[in-house]
Amino acid sequence: MKKRKSLFGHFASWMARNVPHLWSGQPDPGYTPEFLETQLTNLLATESELAAHRILANWWDMLLGEGHRLKRWNVRPGSQRVKLPPERPSFVRRDFQLLTQLRPIEAAFLDRLGSSLDSRQRYHAFMLSAVLNGGILSTERLSALLGLSADAVQMIDGVLWATLNLPVSGSPNGRPLRWYPDALTATLLTKVLENGPLVTDRHNRATDDRHIEATRTGL
Repeated sequence: MKKRKSLFGHFASWMARNVPHLWSGQPDPGYTPEFLETQLTNLLATESELAAHRILANWWDMLLGEGHRLKRWNVRPGSQRVKLPPERPSFVRRDFQLLTQLRPIEAAFLDRLGSSLDSRQRYHAFMLSAVLNGGILSTERLSALLGLSADAVQMIDGVLWATLNLPVSGSPNGRPLRWYPDALTATLLTKVLENGPLVTDRHNRATDDRHIEATRTGL
């Protein structure tokens, strides 16, 4: 708040001037959703800087939410405002078209998890979940995951994480990266570890490359 003191002063003065009943916390100020939507638009128009725009919108939402929590009013918050950056987004139409292929894979994967799996299938489910949900989005991370050993997996205060040894071009030594899998991937990893050492098909680098290429092709 200290870093945003001037911005908060601007926010407070604007609120006191334009929505005094809301700012003072008076019960049942009688504002309609349309009125609040208009006022939020006016508030956000006072700032052109993207970070300030988001902060003002967040303060507005918190104020309305706190009034609901304290039961001081029954005012429905408007839709959340998101000011997009001026740069052209990196996503293109084809990326969204690919979702039509990804969603059936995700649905089939979740259906398969509901049936019994042997140790190798459970390991494969863990690998696929890491790609779909766990942030393994590069060939380097996938290669490191294929080389993951049980002693690289730890849990502290209920939080599971693993150290991935990312390959470094031209160097025999890798670069360690602490990886925090999502809940589903972490659960599958825990189930895999219950069977003892991680079950993999790793024989050599060529095998790793085939696994990576098969995953990329399949997705």
